[in-house]
Amino acid sequence: MRGDQPLHQYTRLMPAIMSVLDVFELAECGVVIAGSNPRFNELKNEAIQEIIGKALVIQLPQGEELSVNVVEVDIARSLVDQVNISILLEHTVDLEKIKIGSQVLSLENPEES
Repeated sequence: MRGDQPLHQYTRLMPAIMSVLDVFELAECGVVIAGSNPRFNELKNEAIQEIIGKALVIQLPQGEELSVNVVEVDIARSLVDQVNISILLEHTVDLEKIKIGSQVLSLENPEES
């Protein structure tokens, strides 16, 4: 991503990963955001992790955007093969800022891939 442009210039180009359905903090680990996306149900875990990458943008309901680094991704599948994604974020993320319904976007810019 180009550093001279505001982040919001690119959010329309960023693929949506999921809506936040749960957010919580694990002591000594960081903040975890969890959600699902039906378009991932047919993909292998490795492909999902590649799409998520190592950095994300979280669009908060009030319009603010947070750029965050991914520490770890956990992918679980339900009995009906629905993908549930939990993403551990670095310690610097403020738990109070992320709200249920926030949108998680890939930080990869399709023009640069």
